[in-house]
Amino acid sequence: MTMNVMHLLADADTGGIELLCKDYSIYSAHHNIFVVLWGENGIYAKLMRSHGGTVMELHADRKKVTEVYRELCAIVRRYAINTVIVHHPRPVMHIYMHLLKIRFGRLKTIAYAHSRAEDMCRRNVRRGHVLKRVVLALAFRHSTQVVAISNAVRQSLIDYFHVPPRMIKVIYNGTDTSRFVPVMDRKADSIRLVYVGRLVREKGVQTTLECLSRVPGNLKWTFDIVGDGTYKADLEQQTVSLGLTDRVHFLGIRNDIPDVLKEEDVFIHMPECEEGFGITVIEAMAAGLLCICSAKGGIPEIIKDHENGILVHSGAELTEVLTHILTNDNFESLNLIRMHAIERAEDFDIRTFTKNLDDAISALS
Repeated sequence: MTMNVMHLLADADTGGIELLCKDYSIYSAHHNIFVVLWGENGIYAKLMRSHGGTVMELHADRKKVTEVYRELCAIVRRYAINTVIVHHPRPVMHIYMHLLKIRFGRLKTIAYAHSRAEDMCRRNVRRGHVLKRVVLALAFRHSTQVVAISNAVRQSLIDYFHVPPRMIKVIYNGTDTSRFVPVMDRKADSIRLVYVGRLVREKGVQTTLECLSRVPGNLKWTFDIVGDGTYKADLEQQTVSLGLTDRVHFLGIRNDIPDVLKEEDVFIHMPECEEGFGITVIEAMAAGLLCICSAKGGIPEIIKDHENGILVHSGAELTEVLTHILTNDNFESLNLIRMHAIERAEDFDIRTFTKNLDDAISALS
């Protein structure tokens, strides 16, 4: 049964949530309306429109709260909306959803947890941490359904927001794995290491740089850092301090990630936080890279250690693993792990994700 679904987004610019919504808009069997509250002419808003998706931008920061609420009510009526989904942890977005549920009693609501409950409350909050936690906890507990991107996120909702377990459905994120063509026999003089993602302290790139400075100096490697963020200048300074400028390359934001990964061998992801999932890990696995990741958060739900990737528990362990790989004359001996990674990535294809979310929405009718 086709449903009319309104998705509330803070903006539609760069970000994992926005990319996921863009991909979902292409493959979903439902009629999806993406309502952007604050952003304007975001990258993913344009991409969704180019694929025939319906995107509405409300410019909420220029209007009163009551005016935004009236516009949301009008959208519900105009498109005969059945279900409302909130994708960002901004309290006012959840308040809008709750008010819509009261106004239109037939509406089903989904609170989407794209990160751990603790991180939702800490993010971008200088004051009012406790108030935000109270509002979000109430919003999640009073939604029709809660979707968590991993079991780690699910458990955080239970522990931190006290959401009843029966309300939570785990739907792993997905990506279009068909975009990635593994190159299993790439020949190179040195091992190419790569990180893809936001350059913020929580992502732990500084740990990788520190570990690389400790491997034997005669080993041949390069480290490409793809992305941008508030911590970039600190990472550039650290690279200079560690004497790694000849080996570490900052590539900036790239829109050709599949092509970038074709040239790489090893993907490293060492977040300091308990990351809820890790879509870049899936992309690297789909590209046939050897993934070395921190055994935190939802990552162990993706990678099985030494079967389809390598999990490490500390910087010292990362240094040890990197030294072993870089001193291995026959990198192809790790091909079995890489082949299993490609197979595992298929479990997180965007079409699987879309069907799972579509089915969850339909089940609420």
